[in-house]
Amino acid sequence: MAVTFINLIKIAPFPDDQKKLLIEKIDLMTDQDKFEITNAAWQGLAVQYFGKLKAEHQRITEEAILNKRPFNTNDYSEAEAKITFEFAQKLEAAESEQSIQEVKQELEKFKTS
Repeated sequence: MAVTFINLIKIAPFPDDQKKLLIEKIDLMTDQDKFEITNAAWQGLAVQYFGKLKAEHQRITEEAILNKRPFNTNDYSEAEAKITFEFAQKLEAAESEQSIQEVKQELEKFKTS
């Protein structure tokens, strides 16, 4: 299942009034408009995704340093899988492994660090 343009707008980190306007004006948009909005949405989602991932990695590391939990390198990949799945669910695309990979690939395109 591909991520639809409307679903992407709905979960993008845009102000609610802007989301509503974009959805209302969808029929008037050119392909270039849709392309630019799609990129902006994915960039915003990538910032959120990688921010959550970094925070989770820091939490895991801090807990290991403070001996609150044993260090396990699998914790990082589990955190990544959990956060990826949460984003896929937000997009209503978590029905198959392919859609989860799609979301992850799109987010990776906008990774800044």
